[in-house]
Amino acid sequence: MAWYDLLLPASWRGIPFGVRGSEYGGGRRTAVHSYPYRNSVWVEDLGRFERRVTFSGFLVGDGAYARAKLMLRACEVAGPGTLVHPSLGIIRVALVAPVRLLERAERGNLVELQFEFAETLDPTYPSSSSETVSAVLAAIDRTLGAIGDSFVGELVGAAVLGAGILTSVQATVSEWSDLARSLARDTGLTTGAVKGLTPESGTYGRYSRGNRAHGVPGQVSVRGALDAVVAARTVVELAADQMASLAASGEEEKLVPAAFGVSEALRSACADPADAVRLLAMQAAYTVAVVPTDAPLGSALNAAREATAAACRQAALCSLAVACTEFQPSSYEEASALQEQVTSLMRAEELRIGPAVSSSRYPALSHLRTLVMDDLAARGQPLPRLRWVRTRQALPSLVAAYQLYADAARADELTRRANPPHPGFMPTEFQALTA
Repeated sequence: MAWYDLLLPASWRGIPFGVRGSEYGGGRRTAVHSYPYRNSVWVEDLGRFERRVTFSGFLVGDGAYARAKLMLRACEVAGPGTLVHPSLGIIRVALVAPVRLLERAERGNLVELQFEFAETLDPTYPSSSSETVSAVLAAIDRTLGAIGDSFVGELVGAAVLGAGILTSVQATVSEWSDLARSLARDTGLTTGAVKGLTPESGTYGRYSRGNRAHGVPGQVSVRGALDAVVAARTVVELAADQMASLAASGEEEKLVPAAFGVSEALRSACADPADAVRLLAMQAAYTVAVVPTDAPLGSALNAAREATAAACRQAALCSLAVACTEFQPSSYEEASALQEQVTSLMRAEELRIGPAVSSSRYPALSHLRTLVMDDLAARGQPLPRLRWVRTRQALPSLVAAYQLYADAARADELTRRANPPHPGFMPTEFQALTA
């Protein structure tokens, strides 16, 4: 295998682009202290410098200008995103300088790109849970590498029996891409677009908070949030098209990063991490129909379809792990329920492949599952528990909040959890947080 076969297709927020060159670097932050009558200095270490990545890239082809508009929209989305670097792999970065798109008449359908990124994590207060989140994000790149190696190895073994294996892979990729497109049109993405908007942007009712770990910047409006959903939906379709074209060209070694790009584009399209968990769980449960046969060629075709489906499911599980790090449970019970849901999906996939089938993929997925469980347990443990509250008569939510917490400002929280027809008439039996 040549060195260039190990390179990944570059993409930003799921939008692929060609690379002319890239530059990256890091180091240590230091403070140099000098003293009178001393011939040397003391260099104080202040921690690691942020890692910066600069790209010189391009978009080419008949759809170059349309993809350039999508790239511009993706660069205008607030917060960090997922960058696939050809050699560094998948990293979480933020755009730290305006993207530059250069069009030249003499070059036809080609748009040049210039990016500058800095590696980042979502802002969190110092706590032990931030370490568990970092561990999950760091393990995803290794897991995807193990999935890709195992997938290519399985296809090489099946391809010996005929060229129809490629058609079987294409059919499976087409089914999974269609599933991603249909999930991107889920109505929950539109209804959840305003979740997490700050109070300065307006009041949107009892369901407006969602499960975001961090709120949306105050300058984001309702119209901006809805436009971002439409743009993200287009990004999912573009990523799905890119994966289908890779399958058609026979570039199987790039299918796993492309599948992760599709699932990441779907995750980025969800304003509420609860929607991301719900949709990615559907992707992770994808199965293919195979026709039982004893013929060698038929068995090879079935094996290729099942191997491709497994690689797609496992890429979706990696994105599901990312979504879990962004999900902010409101109670210990909610964190436990999420932990059970996600780990059951991962266990089911581990049982499908078995420890004897792959020497690298099985332990990688098992390790990722353990890290996700540890992260949700660490973030869920300090959260308050739920308890049942019973009253003799229907109370307004303001009165119930004051009686329970001596804080009427928590009335919306009770209304959202009990979901009464009207906040002025709470049910006589509902669940509430203990603190």
